[in-house]
Order: sequence, then C-alpha cells, then structure tokens
Amino acid sequence: MRPVSVSRGYFDVALMSATLAIIGYRCIHKFSHIVAVLSAVVFVILLVRIITDSNLGAVVETNVFDGAAFVLGVSLSAEFQGESEKSTPLTVPSSLA
Repeated sequence: MRPVSVSRGYFDVALMSATLAIIGYRCIHKFSHIVAVLSAVVFVILLVRIITDSNLGAVVETNVFDGAAFVLGVSLSAEFQGESEKSTPLTVPSSLA
C-alpha cells in the first residue's frame, strides 16, 4: 500500500465531508464523530511512538510548524466540542402550528 501525502489526505477528507453535507445534515455529524475517534486513535499511536522512540531529543529539537495540520486539529477539536454542547431542538407550539 502506497503512503498518501498530507495534502491528498486533507483533500480526501474535504471531499468526503462535502459529499456527506450534500447527502444530509445528520450524516456529516456521524462522519465527524468517526473522524474524531480516528484522529484520537492516531494521536495515541503517534504519542506512544514518540515516547518509546529512542531518539526523543531529535523529535523535541525539531522547529517545524505545519499551519495546515494545526488548523485541522483545532477545527476538529472545536467541532467535537460543539457537538457535545448541542442544545435541544426548537419545537413549534401546537397553538401556532
């Protein structure tokens, strides 16, 4: 299996999100939960690899900042936080219906 570039991964997730948005509102929220869980799993795997790596100093000394990855992480976190604070749906009183 060939590795996928980061920009291709971003494009694929954006394309799937747009497709799901067209299909339906509820589907995109289910998809975002799946992406959030997958992101958490990948985060834990990478964290374990970094901690168990024998060359931890080289990881800490790297001064590279990837703005796109940072924005993606913040937006996923904010979206997941927004999902957990959902309010109850509005209903129309029967006298007005």
